[in-house]
Amino acid sequence: ELLSTAAPSGAEQGMAALLSRLLPEYEVKSDALGSVLVTVKAEGERHLLLEAHMDQVGFVVTQVMPEGFVRLAPVGGIDPRLMPGTRLRFLDGDGTGVVCAVPPHLKQGEKDKVQPVTDCLVDVGPAAAKRIPVGGRAVYAGKPVRFADGTIASPALDNRAGMAVLLETIDRLRKDSGPYAVSALFAVREEVGNAGGAVTGSAALSPDLCVAVDVSFGMQPGVQAHKCGKMGGGPMIGFAPALDTQLCRALVNTAQQEGLPFQREIMAGDTSTDADGILSVGCGVRTALLSVPIRNMHGPLETVCVQDIDSTAALLAAAV
Repeated sequence: ELLSTAAPSGAEQGMAALLSRLLPEYEVKSDALGSVLVTVKAEGERHLLLEAHMDQVGFVVTQVMPEGFVRLAPVGGIDPRLMPGTRLRFLDGDGTGVVCAVPPHLKQGEKDKVQPVTDCLVDVGPAAAKRIPVGGRAVYAGKPVRFADGTIASPALDNRAGMAVLLETIDRLRKDSGPYAVSALFAVREEVGNAGGAVTGSAALSPDLCVAVDVSFGMQPGVQAHKCGKMGGGPMIGFAPALDTQLCRALVNTAQQEGLPFQREIMAGDTSTDADGILSVGCGVRTALLSVPIRNMHGPLETVCVQDIDSTAALLAAAV
C-alpha cells in the first residue's frame, strides 16, 4: 500500500490519508504543510521523535502538446540517463505515458549523449493529453517485484522503506514503549532539499531527541565499498559532525546487546537527510540517523532487502 500510493514532493495528500487509515488507534493529525504527526505515547521523562519523510521524487508537467506528448521538469534528484523508455504515471488526468526513446539506429553518432529531463518528451496519446494539465504531477509507474532472496524492487522505496520501519516500530512499541514520550513524524518535501516538513513538524512537536530514518547507498558493482552499506547487513547507523555522537553510540550499544545486525555509515559533514533540519529546531534537538541500504536510488526501480527493514525496526524499537 505504501508503494502503490503516489506522493511526490508537495503532493503527499494521498499518503497522509493512508497513514490515518493504517494507524486508527493513535492520535494522527496533519500540520499546515501536510506532514503527519502521530502521538505514540503521550507521557514520559523526555520526548523522543521518530521521523521519516513520506515524499518521493517525481515530475511536474511544463507543457502539453495536442499531438499527445508532454514535457516535464524534475521534482527532486532525477537521473536523466534513466529516462528513455521509462513508464510514468500522471496523477492529474489519470494517464500513463512512456518517455520517448530515439532508436539507436537513428542517433547518427550521438548514442552516448544524455538528454536533460526538461528536453524529454513523454508519449501519452492525444486523448490523455486533453486530460493532463500543465502543473500536474507524475511519478515513476510500476508495481513492486519480489525476488526469491527477500529483496523487492519498486519505485519510491526512498523513503517508503523508512516509513515501513516507523510503522513496524510503532507496532512493536505496543508491548513496551519505554520511559519517554514518543511521537512519530512522517514529513513532506524532503526530496526537494529543504527539509521543510521535517522542520515544521518537529517544531510543532518540540522533541528533546530524534532518530530520523531514511535510506542510503547499498553495495553494488561500480561503486566504492566504503561509501555503501551491505544489502542484508542491517541498518546503517550514521556518524557525522551534524549528528549526536552519544545517541549514535547508544544505537550501536543497543544493537550489540540485542544481537542485531548493524553497519556504520561515516559522513564528513551534513547527512543530506531530514536530520540536518531537525537538529537545529528550537533550542536544538539531539539527533541520530538510521538508514536502510538501497540500490538504484531515485530510479524507476529501487531495490531494498526486506530483512533490512525488519532489522532496522527491531533496533529502533529496542533503542526506544
